[in-house]
Amino acid sequence: MNLLEKTKIQLGYIPLLDCIALLWAKQRGFFEEFGLDVTLVKEASWASLRDRLAFGVLDAAHCLSAMLPAAAIADDQIGIPLKTPLVLSINRAYISLSQSLSYTLSIQSTDSAQITAQKLVKHIHQQRSVSLAHVFKHSIHHYCLREWLALADENLAHDIMLKTLPPPYLVEALSSGHIEGFCVGEPWNTQGEIEGVSQIVASSRDIIPAIADKVLAVTEEWALKYPNSLTALTAAVIKAQK
Repeated sequence: MNLLEKTKIQLGYIPLLDCIALLWAKQRGFFEEFGLDVTLVKEASWASLRDRLAFGVLDAAHCLSAMLPAAAIADDQIGIPLKTPLVLSINRAYISLSQSLSYTLSIQSTDSAQITAQKLVKHIHQQRSVSLAHVFKHSIHHYCLREWLALADENLAHDIMLKTLPPPYLVEALSSGHIEGFCVGEPWNTQGEIEGVSQIVASSRDIIPAIADKVLAVTEEWALKYPNSLTALTAAVIKAQK
């Protein structure tokens, strides 16, 4: 193995199902096997994770794939380029609506994504506002929510105002009535169903192409400065994925 430029790694993540490879690599000692001393850092939101990665507080992170092109064109208002060596999940988002709204719309488990979108859009056209949320501006969850609505009304999909909330707070926000639906990765959709407050009405796999959802990311500067450490970090996570 090539000499590692850096062995102590701060690795950020958001508590979602697709961070499991990072947790498993730590639990099973795979990072140590590749010569790394990794500290897992649970972040409260995608915004805080993005900022702490960009400014070097974190060495690497479990990131939304859409953060990378946003950083490349400085649409994230920071403009620090990010790189990824590894995809952690593909198209694993779901859309959930509150149980009360699902009942009002007569949502059926056999309804397609287009039918559920049509039912919601018809409801909105009857001058009944609906508050929907996603996890971050630069995410497939944001795009998926708008593409879902576009199956019924492209203009509404473009114009509707959407809220942004960290994944762990979405079920609570829906339960308390602050929002009536959201798009997020697991386990939060299932958690909402277990608590009896929401119903899954669409999957991103039925709405958008199979694209990367979460990735392992570092800044471009970090990748150039610590190439061997990045290779070791990637190898450990790949081993955990198998």
